[in-house]
Amino acid sequence: MRRGSIAWLVVGLVLGAVGMAALIGDEGSTGPAPRTSARRGTDAKPRPKQGSSKKKNSGKGELKVTFRHTKGVDSHLVKLVRDSDVITDTADEITKAVRLPRDVEIVMGGDDDGPYYDGNDHTIQYPWSFVVDTRDRLTESGYTKGEELDSAIVDATRFILEHEVAHALIDTLDVPVVGREEDAADSFAAVLAVTLDDDGELVIAATDLFGAFADAEDEQDESSFYDSHSLDVQRYYALSCLVYGADTKEYANVVEDLDIDKDRLEECPDEWKLAHDSWLQLLDGDLRGDALRG
Repeated sequence: MRRGSIAWLVVGLVLGAVGMAALIGDEGSTGPAPRTSARRGTDAKPRPKQGSSKKKNSGKGELKVTFRHTKGVDSHLVKLVRDSDVITDTADEITKAVRLPRDVEIVMGGDDDGPYYDGNDHTIQYPWSFVVDTRDRLTESGYTKGEELDSAIVDATRFILEHEVAHALIDTLDVPVVGREEDAADSFAAVLAVTLDDDGELVIAATDLFGAFADAEDEQDESSFYDSHSLDVQRYYALSCLVYGADTKEYANVVEDLDIDKDRLEECPDEWKLAHDSWLQLLDGDLRGDALRG
């Protein structure tokens, strides 16, 4: 799996920086249930006030998967994603690891505005058009056709899906978040990559995808700075730092092509521990077994 050139990735990067779910709740805000995306976000639902008790979790919910046909979509891409079992495996693994109070449906072939989690009907809408975009952007970023490109598409799709699952968990489990929910979702996806998937390297394809989308932007404007995501250049480096911090030997290649100084790299293990331990504490009581404990 290859890492794209940093020089072009930095140019015009917009959206996202990795944060983490905090250990206390905020007062919340009024507004509709969340409809958030890996590429943009909207209003979040009100959160429980600090000190309030969470609703009892029956643990009977599941992540369910529905595949819908979309006319005109490259049949190879649809077959690639379905045959890789990346969607069903991710749904099954998270359902086994986390007790869900209600079903959440992953709709592959969903709304073209996706991918996003919709808190109104508790669905994750993941359109095939985004998988097409993923292929095209990764190709532009330097992935060659064939097995390398196919593997990168699957890896990026898994990471984006796990990001959206994080939004679903924050909503259905009333997980308190301080800071941007998009950042918390990124940190959760990184934790899943290392602990549940046992494949922190999949973030390479994901960050290359973010960089390629950002590189396609004409130019930054003010919306880049008030968007619900932080700048993509931070997302690129921070995700890499998190995964590297999980195991500096096993994941040394994640940062080997990045121009990060030694002092910054030495901070990565502490950042990983904070993110990982924070999610474990936030989900305490809703976890099954030790799959996420690493």
